Amino acid sequence: MAESIFEKYGGTPAVSKIVHEFYQRITETPSLDKYFSGVDIGLLIDHQIRYMSLALGGPDQYEGRSLKESHKDLKIDQQAFVTVAKILEDTLRDIGVEEADIATILETVGSVRDDIVTC
Repeated sequence: MAESIFEKYGGTPAVSKIVHEFYQRITETPSLDKYFSGVDIGLLIDHQIRYMSLALGGPDQYEGRSLKESHKDLKIDQQAFVTVAKILEDTLRDIGVEEADIATILETVGSVRDDIVTC
C-alpha cells in the first residue's frame, strides 16, 4: 500500500505545524481580515488540523460541519479563495513539502472550490 502524504511528512505533528504556519500567514493578510473577524482561531486551527489530516490520507477524526455548510454565509469570493490557496502553496513550499505533493494538495483544494466560494 502506498504511503499517504499524511504519513510521508510525519502525521499529525507535521500537519499541525503546517496549519499553524498557514493561519499565522492568513491572519497577517489584510484582505482576509473580514473572513476571520470574531472567529476563534484556535478552534478553527483544531478543526483544520483534523480536516487536513483526513484530506492528506490520515485518520478520519474530523467532526465539523461540511465545507459547504461552514462557508455558506461568509460570502467568500474567487479572489479570496485564490489568495488563501497561494498562502497554502507558499506555506507548504517553505516547510519543505515536495512540489509533486504540493500539486496534489492544491488539486484537492481546488476540487472543493464550489463548496467555499459563494459569491
